[in-house]
Order: sequence, then structure tokens, then C-alpha cells
Amino acid sequence: MVDVDLWYTGAHEFLTAGWDLGEIAEMQDMFTKKVAFEPRAIITRCGASCSKETKENLCVNDGQYCPVYPNNIVNLDNGDTIAENLIAQTIRE
Repeated sequence: MVDVDLWYTGAHEFLTAGWDLGEIAEMQDMFTKKVAFEPRAIITRCGASCSKETKENLCVNDGQYCPVYPNNIVNLDNGDTIAENLIAQTIRE
């Protein structure tokens, strides 16, 4: 069995990556009992360089958990992405 960590910045990354998720799903049987994928969300801490507005609008817990967006993604939400990532990571672990 091979363990593979799949790092991502949020659900938006899967939607904008151009992957054919249906085609990937069809390969599921090929990986069964051979490869174990572990999805992991990329989360960062917002230090002193972050504004109060950024901490309030994009992060949770006063900047302790903040999303990392690809360069072409601008201001997706008001903290929903990071909350979604934290919940998903907690459920998996």
C-alpha cells in the first residue's frame, strides 16, 4: 500500500484546476488496496503583517487559521473557506 498526501487550498482549487473529476472517480477501482489518498488542506497563520480586516474577513480565531489562495483567486469569501477546510480536516483525522 502506498500512502499519498493530496495537499489543496480549498474546494475552489478542484473547481478551477480543470480536472475531470468524473474521470478521476472512474479510476477508483484501480487504486483500491494499492493507494491510500489523504486529503490535507493548506492552512497558514496570519502574523503581524496581516491587517485587522484580513483577520476578521478571511481567517478564524484572530488570524490563527487563514486560507492560502492561489495567485489567481481574489477574495472568495468571508472566512467560509478556512472554516470548511478546518471542518474537513478534523472529520478526516
